[in-house]
Amino acid sequence: MHKTEEGFVVIVTMLVMAGLLGIGLSVANQSTQDIADSGNESESVRVFNAAEAEVESVLANPDNFTATAIPLTGATDGLNGALTRHSVTPQTSLKTYLPAGGVATIDLPSGYGSTVTLNWDSAAALMIAVYYEDAGTIKVRYEGVTANGATTIGGFAAASGSPTASIHTFNPTSDVRMIRIKSLLTGTNLSVPNSFSDPQYHLVRSEATGTDGVSRAIEIAKMIEVPPAILDYAVYSGESIIKP
Repeated sequence: MHKTEEGFVVIVTMLVMAGLLGIGLSVANQSTQDIADSGNESESVRVFNAAEAEVESVLANPDNFTATAIPLTGATDGLNGALTRHSVTPQTSLKTYLPAGGVATIDLPSGYGSTVTLNWDSAAALMIAVYYEDAGTIKVRYEGVTANGATTIGGFAAASGSPTASIHTFNPTSDVRMIRIKSLLTGTNLSVPNSFSDPQYHLVRSEATGTDGVSRAIEIAKMIEVPPAILDYAVYSGESIIKP
């Protein structure tokens, strides 16, 4: 073999080896990156689980849900070695989604003597039941209201506002104890912007931070637990529900 040919073979061999080396380094780098990403993902899951466990711990203690807020406290050791903390904030207004036939409850053990405002954003009609105390006896009165622009239902009032933003106001007696609002025909987002003296739900926020600085937060709304509407008669009259 001539020297020229030998030199050409050496050059080609070196180029092939350089190419193979580059591919090998690329694969190794990608593998390292995949391992790092996997580690970050695992840490993120562990931290999220710690935040979730903190929420469950808060929900398990009914003493956390009063009219007094619990601010974000100093971090404590939580699940998987993460540092966790939480807050509980009472909300004196109400904002929720009602499916068709769904019921929202405004709990007013302290009473409420001002105008109540309802806002909703669909063609739903609302059936409102106001439970109030009259000379030591709990009574209930009903009123219905259709969405603005919707077909009126007999005996129902018509809301003001617009077809996508209905508004209805009413004045319960000062001895009101509870208001139930039922969505008819379709579901709707419901907002009651009043500031009641009694909390209507609580916002629970949990934060967790892992050993590598990864942080995750969870926030949920804890609604007030109330008996089903079918039990209202028994609860407020003191009588029994008897099936004939």
